[in-house]
Amino acid sequence: MKKVLAVLAIFVFALACGESYNTQEHIDKVFNVHDEVMPKMGEVMALKRQVLEKASALEEANGDSSKVAELKDIADKLETANDGMMKWMRAWQANAQPHINEETTVEERKAFLNSEMEKVEKVREDINSSIEVAKSALK
Repeated sequence: MKKVLAVLAIFVFALACGESYNTQEHIDKVFNVHDEVMPKMGEVMALKRQVLEKASALEEANGDSSKVAELKDIADKLETANDGMMKWMRAWQANAQPHINEETTVEERKAFLNSEMEKVEKVREDINSSIEVAKSALK
């Protein structure tokens, strides 16, 4: 009987150890995405300014109104990309601390960090695509 209990205890211990979750590793993955695109924020705002200047010049010259509208739409997308990063950072700061400090369950941390990864990847996509479109329009 003692052998059975010892084997059972080892089995339960092995299962418990298999459930480990490296919170910091997942936080680092989220911030790797953030750190990849954060340096591009200045470029986003500079491109927005350039796109709006081009739209204004075209408007003053009584140029193609559809091109002016397209440029203004691109400027809006750049602004939306910028806002997305700012909103994500504010939300992270407001909500992440209990998860960083591991004051939540493993399941809660996994759900939170998976959700944050999806959000920051969307921010990255918005930033990169808006930069690409703006550069193309300024050629």
